Amino acid sequence: MAHPLDSCRVKINRASEHIQYLDSAVRAFLDSSYGVTRDRNPDTGDIEYRVRNSANRETITRFAVIAGEVIHHLRSSLDHLAWQLVKANGHPHPDIFKPRVEFPVFVDREKYMSHGAGKIKAAGEEAAKAVERLQPYNRGDEFKTDPLWIIHYLDIVDKHKLLPIIVNAIDVERPEGVEWKLLLYHSEVAMTFVPEQPMGVIPIGRYRRFDMQDGAVIFSAPPAYMDVDFKFRFEVVLGNIGALRHQSIVITLQNLRDSTVKIINQFVRLF
Repeated sequence: MAHPLDSCRVKINRASEHIQYLDSAVRAFLDSSYGVTRDRNPDTGDIEYRVRNSANRETITRFAVIAGEVIHHLRSSLDHLAWQLVKANGHPHPDIFKPRVEFPVFVDREKYMSHGAGKIKAAGEEAAKAVERLQPYNRGDEFKTDPLWIIHYLDIVDKHKLLPIIVNAIDVERPEGVEWKLLLYHSEVAMTFVPEQPMGVIPIGRYRRFDMQDGAVIFSAPPAYMDVDFKFRFEVVLGNIGALRHQSIVITLQNLRDSTVKIINQFVRLF
């Protein structure tokens, strides 16, 4: 028997198919396109790690298109939810309402009350209150970490231009026998190492993790670290949402999908 939320679930399933494809495509792309070479700088004696980049920009563009399709399916599933909530509240033709029925997303409470609440009013008081509780403005200054806001924002971006997809050297593996403190999520990164050699500090600013041009030096170590071979992990990431720059685009999309499912599931009891 058909369920009112079937269209939401179809959208989610299609997003999952795109994510699954993107996962395998990204892994193959990174394995074939990115690596690191290691050489001694003849002037300073430092050990320099340089990017090997043979990536085809068209491939990254295709990833942006697929990511945009995932985001749109997630955002659209929420509007399908709003439509079905209105129908479940005794209104078989939600298209007659003005403002039009949709799942509102706002970062300002006053604007929500004046421009957003009316979009879900016909769904009934209980549903409307549940939607209001989900609004990103409830997180205060942290609204940009709200999955609902991220989905809404990226969907708007994708309507006008491709999502900004970049490749980062997102992680450095800890070499065997080396203890360290690695602060990855800063534009300037301090690394403290305690190998068999005396304690040393890799000076701030030596890890240029966002410069992925072919031949770019992304990391350099003092000569004492000649015998320590650092390994780097590359990832395809979204480039315009703060914390998401440190996370694989596949994981980001999976998390946004899971958050969308949780939102939809909160309303199942109303059907």
